[in-house]
Order: sequence, then C-alpha cells, then structure tokens
Amino acid sequence: MDKVKSGNLDLEFLNNTQLILENVRLLGLNTVNVPFQVDVPNTTSNTMTLNEERYLLSKGIVETLQQNRIKVILEPFPYIRGGAVGETAWNPQDKFEWFRNWTAICERLINEIQFLIMFGVLM
Repeated sequence: MDKVKSGNLDLEFLNNTQLILENVRLLGLNTVNVPFQVDVPNTTSNTMTLNEERYLLSKGIVETLQQNRIKVILEPFPYIRGGAVGETAWNPQDKFEWFRNWTAICERLINEIQFLIMFGVLM
C-alpha cells in the first residue's frame, strides 16, 4: 500500500481547478483533503447547513481529482458567521443536537459522493 501524501485545499480557492492540479503535481500528492463549506450562524449554534453553491464547487474538485487518480478526503468545514469567526471558537449549546446535525451533514457527503463514484459519475 502506498503512503498517503496529502494536502489541504482552502475554501477560498475552490474555483481554480487548474491551480489545484498544478499544486498537486508540484507537491507530488496522492491525496487531497477537499473542504465542503458548512454554514453556521454563530459560535453557540447547534444547527448548520451545507452551503449548496460551495458544495457544487467542492464536488467538481472531487470529480477532477478522481479523474486524475488522486484520492480525496471529504471534510465538512464550518464557516461561522460568514467566515468572520474561526472554527475553533464554535461551542454549541447542545452537544447532542449538534452531533446529530453534524452527522447528518457527514452522511450526506459520504452517501452522495460515494454514489457518484460507484456509478461512474466520478472516476
């Protein structure tokens, strides 16, 4: 089994597929951590939503990476108050409710991307 040589993508640069591929090749990566923006209203919120516009960008990056035989790690990335607050400041009031919501986001990502890969949409 090959060793994982991974890099992370920044949410702000998901629209530059060519630059991403150039950097993957330059660094010799075989795996890329692809963020999926999760919008969070404030630091104590138990709720979150997957940002649909950014979802499409991230999904497109996954497709491009798969076509180039690069493995991907799906990362739901919290974007609190439009990115004004760092994710480490997030301290939900109800941890049980937060975890239930977070799990739903993760399951959606896994199920949808896995479905696309299984049925040849992402290769």
